[in-house]
Amino acid sequence: MTSAPDRNARAEPHGRRHAARDALSLVSARRREWSPPARPGPVTLEEPLFPGGDSNQSFLVHNGCARLVLRLDGIDPARNLIDRAAEFHLQAAAAGAGLAPRPRFCDADAGVFLVDYLPPDASPGAASAADLAGLLRAIHQLDADAPRLCLGTRVAHYAALTRSFSDSAVCRVLAHLSAPLARACHALDADTGATVICHNDLTPANRLYHNGRLYALDWEYAASGSRWFDIAVAAGGPAPSPRLLENYLQRAASAEERAQMARAGLVARYLELLWLACNTAIAPWDLLSGLDDLAARSDPVATAGHAS
Repeated sequence: MTSAPDRNARAEPHGRRHAARDALSLVSARRREWSPPARPGPVTLEEPLFPGGDSNQSFLVHNGCARLVLRLDGIDPARNLIDRAAEFHLQAAAAGAGLAPRPRFCDADAGVFLVDYLPPDASPGAASAADLAGLLRAIHQLDADAPRLCLGTRVAHYAALTRSFSDSAVCRVLAHLSAPLARACHALDADTGATVICHNDLTPANRLYHNGRLYALDWEYAASGSRWFDIAVAAGGPAPSPRLLENYLQRAASAEERAQMARAGLVARYLELLWLACNTAIAPWDLLSGLDDLAARSDPVATAGHAS
């Protein structure tokens, strides 16, 4: 059966502590490279931040009275097509617009990223559709240079990785999904009028209320891409609720907009499943069940409202 690749040694408790100490030494030694430079006084480690993520490990650190988050790579950025320099640049642009915590330092080779800490509001609850739509609209209005996310290329990349360690049952479903996913990706990638700066991973784990305002965290997949895909990821699930879309548009969605959202929901769920297969210990039967569910609904979604 399918078995995901081994996780980085940093995932083990001893490895996390050792890596955090090494990273703290690095950021302390290069404090003049921070943007803006570090405050006088030591940089000290306080505690791990929980819950952790599937991608990275984060620790709360102090520099004088300032509190920051020291983030360590938990996955291979190259394997996941992550560009840390682009992440820093786009998060800095978002922070300037009041949409994200300010990044302070990045060493991609060392797998270290330092960002201002925003204390979360106590018991904020889930983000409202209006707040989430407003955050998405603001992100999509950012003006910054960004790499282009081609969904067709991203899907092909993760499908090839997954096939390399999967059994025949998973490979058969991947083959069945190949054509409808390619059509869905083409429709989204070709919609250049919907190409904007996107976060591309605005799941609940990457959203935070601070002082009553919703912020976007962890910009490692940010790029210029499809607004429909960005909304679908934020909405969650293979069939995104129309409520977030209508709050985003601030009007009723057209038939073509609904069709694009259906395609985006299909692509978002597919990439989520393949990302989990490539980076976590997802149970093989859960992967196969999720792929089978997508296969059952993929053809009508991929072709709905399609114009060549």
